[in-house]
Amino acid sequence: MGNTREQEHGLQLAQVEAIAASTASGAERDRLISFIRSYYETVPDEVLASLHPPELFAIAHGHFQFAQQREGGRDLVRTYGPNQTEHGWSSDAQVLETVALDRPFLVDSLAIAVRSCGGVLRWLVHPVLSIRRDQNGQLQAVSSAPESGPSHESLIHMQFDGISDPQTLAELERRVREVLDDIRQVVEDYDAMRGHLRGLSEELSRAPAGLDPDDLAEVAALLNWLDDDHFTFLGFAESEKVGEGDEAHFNF
Repeated sequence: MGNTREQEHGLQLAQVEAIAASTASGAERDRLISFIRSYYETVPDEVLASLHPPELFAIAHGHFQFAQQREGGRDLVRTYGPNQTEHGWSSDAQVLETVALDRPFLVDSLAIAVRSCGGVLRWLVHPVLSIRRDQNGQLQAVSSAPESGPSHESLIHMQFDGISDPQTLAELERRVREVLDDIRQVVEDYDAMRGHLRGLSEELSRAPAGLDPDDLAEVAALLNWLDDDHFTFLGFAESEKVGEGDEAHFNF
């Protein structure tokens, strides 16, 4: 059974690649075929089986075109309702697509954004690709990306129901851009936050006399446990105790 599924998977993708070969030539054809192979490499068989090769080609080709230019490292976001004339395939579902630097939390965060606008996910494709671009952000080469790296980009294609009016789709795009910006900031600050946590743990070993060392050791152990991949750091705030007794309060 496994071999049969692999054969069907391979046959279907071969048909998609044949369509790609007939629509482009030269280096552009090679880039497109490489993109399609990587795009559908990890897609479940049941998803591929639910779509015909021309649809699979149109979805990947559309994302390929969308990913052509990513100048200045900016994240690309779009929503659309697919129709045969404009996109080469049609569906009553709506589509959200992104091209962004690969980071943690992307798929779950975008799925939450879709649901927050009233959408219900059907299925998604999430290839992480190694993309080489020129100094202007133009795509030059593409391949599968088995490990994380600075040139690896996350392409997400989500299909969902429940949203169709242009205003809500525009609001979804706005939220997704905001989410991507938040994720970028969290990822960039992640190491700094963990470093700050370790500094606090070290400070506890040098606390002034008069404080219970067992209490301090317990707090330090908690901080070390959090740092040992038991917590996702999204931000931190510092507070200072002001006053004593009933007048005591914390300033942030």
